[in-house]
Amino acid sequence: FDGATLLFLLLIAVVTILATGFYPAKVRAGYLPALTLKGKTVAEGSGKGTLRKSLIVFQFTISLLFIIASIVIGSQLRYVLRTDFGFRTDAIVTLRSLWGDKTGKMAVLANKVRELHGVDAVIRESIPPMSRAHMGTGAGLQGSDQKPFEVSVYAGNEDYLPFYGIKLIAGRNLLHSDSMREILINATCARALGFSDVNKAIGRQVVGLGDKAYPVAGVVADFYENSFHEQIKPVVFEHDPRIENSLAVKISAGAMAAGQLKTLMNKIEKQWKALYPEEPFSFSFLDDSIADLYAGDFQIEWWTNVAMGITIFISCLGLLGLAIFSTERRTREIGIRKVLGATVSRIVLMLCKDIVLLILLALLIAGPLAWYFMHGWLQGFAYRTAIGGWMFVAAGAAAIGIALLTVGFQAMRAAMANPVKSLRTE
Repeated sequence: FDGATLLFLLLIAVVTILATGFYPAKVRAGYLPALTLKGKTVAEGSGKGTLRKSLIVFQFTISLLFIIASIVIGSQLRYVLRTDFGFRTDAIVTLRSLWGDKTGKMAVLANKVRELHGVDAVIRESIPPMSRAHMGTGAGLQGSDQKPFEVSVYAGNEDYLPFYGIKLIAGRNLLHSDSMREILINATCARALGFSDVNKAIGRQVVGLGDKAYPVAGVVADFYENSFHEQIKPVVFEHDPRIENSLAVKISAGAMAAGQLKTLMNKIEKQWKALYPEEPFSFSFLDDSIADLYAGDFQIEWWTNVAMGITIFISCLGLLGLAIFSTERRTREIGIRKVLGATVSRIVLMLCKDIVLLILLALLIAGPLAWYFMHGWLQGFAYRTAIGGWMFVAAGAAAIGIALLTVGFQAMRAAMANPVKSLRTE
């Protein structure tokens, strides 16, 4: 709200007031007093109403832009949230120590939480498969001239894969150990190491993960570790207790009511405070953490829907005004048609036909513009849905439906009016 912004808003207000006042005043000033005194409130003219129709087309072009945008954004977000991430997310709670786990208390906490009723499984980990936080390092194949490439590092023991349901496609899982002795990689990492056949990566030594090389024990299927805005990257799994400062808790959510879940979380908090009295207890559901990655996209969707509602409302006001004007101009025409045998449905169709044609024209204008803007928006996603023709058809059908609901009552009232009254003259 600086001076320039306020001046701009004031200028917009003044121009809008002058523009919206000037045209009606000009039209009213053109009325003939003799006709006005006879009760004729509509001035004679060419009857084409080019300006009025142009404004309706403009309004519905804007409305259709927002309708199509809303459909595309909603389709993309549904695609994001319904796609198989490559791991399980349901009823998983994560707890993290902010100060690390140098005393080994996290292992004690894991054992205590595991004994609680309503807990299916507990594992120690560095981070879950998808989150905002990531650990990375440079890695490469031992003895290769290949330049090291960046990999995401996940720490957990042999229980990590079965806990999240991550699929193993080559080799085996990590063996039980108390330190880092071998690693797992994803299929993208295997290809980055130079193996088109992931099975050939088994047993090969990878450097860059510590003070020595580590053999590849297995290869897992690719999963989405980032939001869909980013490509799948090379991933390494290792068992390093020094950085496994978080707990992942699988809850029996299917057999648990909301009150029981709260009681369970209170019990977990009690165990946490007994071991970490100076550290605040905080937890997050993995589903919520994943949805938070798309908070900005959901906000865009919300504002688009709000803008769509506002523009549709304004367009319907303009459309209703046009319908009232049109039916008043054609009152005698409608009366003559009824006297000559026209049915109510034919008259309603006659009055609504022009409205539908205007909206179809608006759709022809809005379609390419909407495709251009939404295609550009979708480019921000590495994995995205396609813009289908059904989206434009649905938007057009919605706009026509809203328009017919808006003018339908006015058209029905005009069509059912007594033709004797409409044909009466002074």
